[in-house]
Amino acid sequence: MRTQSKIFFSPLPSALLHLTCIFCLLSAAASSQPITFEKYYDFGATEEGYSVQQTSDGGYIIAGQQRIGIGFSNILLQKVDSIGQTQWTKFINYYSDNQAWSVKQTVDKGYILTGETRLGSTPYVYLVRTDSIGDTLWTKRVFPCLNCQGYGRDVLQTTDGGYTILALAAAPSDTTGPFYLIKTNASGDTLWTKKYTHAYGSAGYSLKQTSDGGYIIGGMTILATNPSAKFAVYLIKTDVNGDTLWTKIIADTVSNSIRAYSVQQTSDGGYFTSGSVYNPGILTTDVYLIKTDAGGDTLWTRKIGGAGDEGGVGQQTSDGGYIIAGSTTSFGSGSADAYLLKTDSDGNKVWEKAFGGISDDQGNHLELTSDGGFVITGITTSFGSGDVYLIKTDSNGVVMTGIDEFAGREIKLKIYPNPFFSYANVEMEKEGDDSGYMAIYDAIGQEVKRINAENSSLVIHRSGLPAGLYFLNVYNSLGQIIARSKIIIQ
Repeated sequence: MRTQSKIFFSPLPSALLHLTCIFCLLSAAASSQPITFEKYYDFGATEEGYSVQQTSDGGYIIAGQQRIGIGFSNILLQKVDSIGQTQWTKFINYYSDNQAWSVKQTVDKGYILTGETRLGSTPYVYLVRTDSIGDTLWTKRVFPCLNCQGYGRDVLQTTDGGYTILALAAAPSDTTGPFYLIKTNASGDTLWTKKYTHAYGSAGYSLKQTSDGGYIIGGMTILATNPSAKFAVYLIKTDVNGDTLWTKIIADTVSNSIRAYSVQQTSDGGYFTSGSVYNPGILTTDVYLIKTDAGGDTLWTRKIGGAGDEGGVGQQTSDGGYIIAGSTTSFGSGSADAYLLKTDSDGNKVWEKAFGGISDDQGNHLELTSDGGFVITGITTSFGSGDVYLIKTDSNGVVMTGIDEFAGREIKLKIYPNPFFSYANVEMEKEGDDSGYMAIYDAIGQEVKRINAENSSLVIHRSGLPAGLYFLNVYNSLGQIIARSKIIIQ
């Protein structure tokens, strides 16, 4: 199958582009500035990124799904370099419908993925091992119980070279909604399984290994089914063999629905979870944060959001605070946007960012990067028909394109049509006779076009630029940014 990647571009020839990228990397390193970018990738169908991790070479591995039609999809495994340029892409399938929820780089620089493979309406836990260039070494359908159906939600490589899978799985006769830890050897053969459930059902969404060699699992449990379902956060601490040491159920006194989508052991030996909480009075969701001590007892909870819906996954940052990525309908420029939220060590909001365009965009997974920044993967429909979305920010959640600070009041821009093929009209507010200019940048901050902005109306001509996504800055006569937007050339 022929694939195409609609990534950010440079209008330079490829050899010069490589030299330019090297120069940009060296310049960034010399000025101690992290590399940032915002990219989307189209492989000819509908693609979505569910998991991302920075790799040992400074690039990123992305896993997710390519949906080709009803009941037919491939696992998508994509490797990009440190500036987001695609190095290789693999499509993996067993039955007709396949999906990866989690990917990790292994000690030999290969990759381990878990998700599901589906025959008709029957899903099975799926484990895939690849080499360093994404070629499949082996695959396993994993059955934690007799005739078990389900999917792998998270996977870790353990110190013995084997793997531990968090799986949502159940036999057809099991109505309690259990989930499992599955330990395998290096070849993916099952060594042991452990089953967890509570009350009327439960689910595990996130798995981390703890400092004592055991595991912490975060998810949710159903507390009641009548008159309506009541969901609470469910934390399980196990030993190295998956045997339960303690469980905690954390409920909200106002909402009837809170869930933990991520969990992590913190630097003080306690635990941090991030997820969502439902607000029954106004029918919206907010980000919900919980900090516990080493025994799982709650130290504080925080609810953060706007007038719309928010939720996400999170991690502790090097300053002792927390970073959360997900989606928002309260902020940004589209009906939904990718969301990045930073808090202090007590869970109080420090800043928040939204990424995306005029349609729906979403962040599904977040990781910290070695330069102190953050990388998010998800899906965008603003910059394509449904494509993998990859955002790399600095430690302040900023994607830098040229000078990144505004000078005073931001003026309003109207750009139409956008996306465009040959030209776009731009209308803007003007402050007196200020005659500035408009500059268009690629993903690594390279200026590719400059237009004088003496009038309040002007035209952007394509002039041979390749199709893709661009950043646009408007500057005043002092060289200060007074407006900023994005444009798409088809």
